[in-house]
Order: sequence, then C-alpha cells, then structure tokens
Amino acid sequence: MLALGNALVNFTPGWSDAASTAEVVTVAATHPVLTEVVIGTGILAVLLIVPGIWAVTARLAHRTPRLAAVGGWMMASGYVCALVLSTDSMMALLVASSDLSPEQFGSAVDGQTLVTQVALYSAFGLGALGGGIVLAIAMLRQQGDVPKWAGWLLLASEPIRVAGLMLGIPIGPPLASLLILAAFAAVLLARRRVTPVQSAQ
Repeated sequence: MLALGNALVNFTPGWSDAASTAEVVTVAATHPVLTEVVIGTGILAVLLIVPGIWAVTARLAHRTPRLAAVGGWMMASGYVCALVLSTDSMMALLVASSDLSPEQFGSAVDGQTLVTQVALYSAFGLGALGGGIVLAIAMLRQQGDVPKWAGWLLLASEPIRVAGLMLGIPIGPPLASLLILAAFAAVLLARRRVTPVQSAQ
C-alpha cells in the first residue's frame, strides 16, 4: 500500500512537481478521483505498516531489546504522523470541489506556519527515517536469527527514499517502500535459531 501510494503521487502528472498549496489544489481539481484513491491508500498504508513495524520490533527484541524498542517507536510514530499528508490532500480536494480560489487559499496557507505543523512534519520525516535506520541496525545484530540482507535492505531504503524526494526521482519512494516490505517479510518469516540452553529448557 505504501509503495502504491508513493507511486500514485510520484507518477501523477503535476503532483510531484507541485511547489505550493495552490498547485496541489489545482492537481486535485484535475484528478479528483485519483486524489481520493491516494488519500485512501495513504490511510490504509499507515494502518498496515504500523502494526507491521511493531511485529518486526517484537521479533527483534529477543536479541536487541533496546535498539528494537527505540527503532520501532520512532518508525511507528513517524508513520502515524504521516497521516498529515492524507489530511492535507483531503483539504486540497475539498477546496478544489468548492468555489474558493486555489490562489487565495494557497496564499493564506503558505503565508503562515504553525509550530505544531512543523513539529508534525518533522516527527514524520525524522521518525520514519531515523527509526528505519535503528531497526536496520537491530536486524544486523541478530546473530543469525534473521538474514543480514534484511538489515541492509532496510538501511538502503532510507537514502533511496531521501534521494528520490530531494532529486525528484519518481521511482525513489516506491522502491524504498518495496525494500522495507522485503526486509520486514524476511524478519517475520525467518526461523529463530534455538540455542543449546533453550533446547535444554
């Protein structure tokens, strides 16, 4: 779902290039049905990935309890805050469906910034990015319980996502989401090694 949502946003003409609120509203007006799909996909993606993060965290906690707890909390919190993106898209679609001028609405929104708004976007960006890195380190320190390549995939997903966003490469965020999916699947499907002490018990 996360990869699909990223792909819809990045490959919809005009969406990834929108640099202002007015331009986002214009794109929403041009693609109203697709905007609704993007909103729904974004919400569903959060509802799926957050439990997935905690499932991976629980799996990694056996070997690295602190790293897993910190990484899981950061990453899950970051993606919960990602719901602000869906909220922004909802607002853009509502304005696009009304008689309000996109330019007037855009200038009113872009002309001021709330501290809570900055905090929410920062929590999303830093939480998802930093939490993913911490969880990747936890995967790499599992002493064979999970494949190391899972940790490397998760670690690689973060710079790929950032590079895609910073350089305007559409494939970046969807590819990063697929790498996260593969890393999580590898962790959850891996069989935990049983030590001699555990066998005796």
